[in-house]
Amino acid sequence: MLANPAGLMDVKSWLLFAIGLMFSIFAFIDGWFVLDPYPGYAGVENRLVARREDYIDRKKELIEALQEVRDEHNEKVEDIVKRLGSRRREHRAIVDNRARQLTLFAQHQDQLERACNQLLSKYREANIQARTEPAPKHFASPYKLERIKPEIAVDGEWSEKDLGASIRDAQEELNAQVRLIGQECERGIEQYRDLDKLHPDSVNG
Repeated sequence: MLANPAGLMDVKSWLLFAIGLMFSIFAFIDGWFVLDPYPGYAGVENRLVARREDYIDRKKELIEALQEVRDEHNEKVEDIVKRLGSRRREHRAIVDNRARQLTLFAQHQDQLERACNQLLSKYREANIQARTEPAPKHFASPYKLERIKPEIAVDGEWSEKDLGASIRDAQEELNAQVRLIGQECERGIEQYRDLDKLHPDSVNG
């Protein structure tokens, strides 16, 4: 018994023992590394996990696309609002510059009249000294320059008050559009998230 504890007396016994041991080792290794406790379901599970990940990634892409559309729209609206404010300042600057030019033109005509009277006064004094007869009566009257009054076409021109009111209305409408786009974006995102509620126990994200 001590010399042969396994009780194997011949070569066949040892061969059968070795074959059995080999199959046992193979079975142990196969059982240790097996990934499918239920044969045929591991592939299904892997495909399910892959599809879930694809779904989550696609949902994120769609939500990001909605947010990009919203942000792009908001940037355009903000740019329009800024340009409206800039146009109002430009309008005010144009109106002020026109008024300044009209004032300068009127002052220029006054200067022309004064210069003309100064020259005319010198001429008349020299003429009177050289005359042997009395000077004409109109020598005592100053020269009056006929003023040119520029005509300002106001047809279709907006006043500062009307322009300001129109810009405010436009800005309010644009802000309303921003709010509406934001609401639609949130509604779209919520619809995507509602899909998760169909199977909340099987969606990760």
